[in-house]
Amino acid sequence: MAEDNDRAGTTPGQSQDTTEDATPITEKARAFAHDAVDSASAKAEGLERKLRSEARRAGEKVEKGEDRARLQVDETLASMEEFIRERPMAGAGMAFVAGMLAAMILRR
Repeated sequence: MAEDNDRAGTTPGQSQDTTEDATPITEKARAFAHDAVDSASAKAEGLERKLRSEARRAGEKVEKGEDRARLQVDETLASMEEFIRERPMAGAGMAFVAGMLAAMILRR
């Protein structure tokens, strides 16, 4: 009897009907897995588009901020140059005080 089961590809207590039933179950599992992968792929694609869009907007904001900061630095430097040309002694005094403050802070 064990030989009959071996030839049929089944174990004792198992019939060939179970093997035929596994095909629809396997097919359902395959279809479910395929649908899950497709759904995850679609969600990931949407998320990728959103992230790229947000990154592009953030980059544009950084560029605008950089331009504003550069303009502010240029204006401040021009203002300082004008002040030093008009009042060289005051400019030298302020540079001396700034140096003293920096030395005191760095010593600590």
